[in-house]
Amino acid sequence: MPINRRTALQGMACGTAGAALGASPVPVYFNFFDSPVRLDRYTRNMHDLVASRVVTEPSLQGGHSLEMEFRFSEKDRSGILFWDLVPVHISGIRFNVFNPNPARDEIVLKTTLQDTQGRSWLLATDNQPLATNGWTKVEANLVKDATVQQGTTKLEARDIAGAVFEHLVFKFEVGRKFPAFDKPLLLYLDGVECV
Repeated sequence: MPINRRTALQGMACGTAGAALGASPVPVYFNFFDSPVRLDRYTRNMHDLVASRVVTEPSLQGGHSLEMEFRFSEKDRSGILFWDLVPVHISGIRFNVFNPNPARDEIVLKTTLQDTQGRSWLLATDNQPLATNGWTKVEANLVKDATVQQGTTKLEARDIAGAVFEHLVFKFEVGRKFPAFDKPLLLYLDGVECV
């Protein structure tokens, strides 16, 4: 699906300009799901993530959250929310995921940012099961909490200055013995804030 970069740039110009000019850190993306934007211009559902929509409940911050519907298959065992960002320099990210599913249906989250130089920034705060029937908070400083990889080469995040990010990837995974293959499961994303 084509991304309308001009509209995206217009919608986020104020936030990105403040960040790019070295002003004090302010959220570039914040309360995104309350904004009058079309999610299909920014997000793509991939693999076992079959649908997503903006809802009012549950919401951690009293606004809107993104409801994601998964049908995990034995073949893929993962669903991906692929988010196209307006190219922007950020130093950290925080967000929350609500998992209403039972503990036996263990789901693991991995989050990766991709920059314009083809590097992948995998958050070290991930790769643990989502809390059951509650919110999981993820908060990361990219220099301290990310592993950077370019192809097969690992890089030190502290040695990279001025990285500009263009994609945010939320990957939700289940194990080989997952008991709910092919059944609809919901997760909720809220409070996405990039600074």
